[in-house]
Amino acid sequence: MKQLLIRIDDDLDKELREAIRRRIGSRKGSLSQFVEQAIRDYIHPRSEIANATLIEAMDLIADMISQGKSKADILANLEILFDPEFEASIIRGIREKGIVVPPTTKPSQFLHKMLKRKE
Repeated sequence: MKQLLIRIDDDLDKELREAIRRRIGSRKGSLSQFVEQAIRDYIHPRSEIANATLIEAMDLIADMISQGKSKADILANLEILFDPEFEASIIRGIREKGIVVPPTTKPSQFLHKMLKRKE
């Protein structure tokens, strides 16, 4: 694993750490986790949507239409599906509750299955 030494403005450092604390949490390694993801996103922009994500979106739309959900509900759920921070928030919430996600399952799919069980 590589270490990088960078210099940034003090005010930017404070803003960055506060944003990371709000989004990821303040546990050890949060800054490194954020920087790694930012670098990955820079190298491989998320402008292209994976085929699996499109299939998941189509399945979600079909399920919601069959349940008689409104366009507003469908759009809100699609926004959540395509929000890159949503999966991170799911992971945080699941970990805080001590729930274990099977390693072969995406956290968003796991949450979707859990929500269906409650209905």
